[in-house]
Amino acid sequence: MELKATIEIDMDKGEKLLVIVTNSQEDQDDLYNQLLANIKAFKDGLNSSVAHIAYITAGYWDKNNVIVWQKPFIELNINKN
Repeated sequence: MELKATIEIDMDKGEKLLVIVTNSQEDQDDLYNQLLANIKAFKDGLNSSVAHIAYITAGYWDKNNVIVWQKPFIELNINKN
């Protein structure tokens, strides 16, 4: 799986969403499932520079160069460990 980009999005209530962009919808589905299955280890590997991120998800660029991302978002609660 190749990661193409990370994009930080401002949500309505001031929270931040981090979208990890992959090459394809298949890679996006794989990454999303890996994040869900291993969210504790993923959170433990993050540092304080991303403490402002409330949610994470995976996405991909479709054939029209539009980013499509997976919902529901995965809640991080980094400061609530």
